[in-house]
Amino acid sequence: MFILIIFINLKLLAFDIFQIPSSSMKNSLFPDDVIIVNKLKYGPRLPRSPFDIPFINIAYHFNENEKNA
Repeated sequence: MFILIIFINLKLLAFDIFQIPSSSMKNSLFPDDVIIVNKLKYGPRLPRSPFDIPFINIAYHFNENEKNA
């Protein structure tokens, strides 16, 4: 069970496995190729405004001053 939790956390935070579905990148990637993507290279997605933060943005939706701005 412990190994499964570690694997799921690594897949969510560090890397992901994708399969190429079409031939749109035929010169470099072929259909049905499997690639591993390093998520740590790009870094975390930071919120650009308070509306982008989950559960915190609910207060802004009910605030009339923020709706008019």
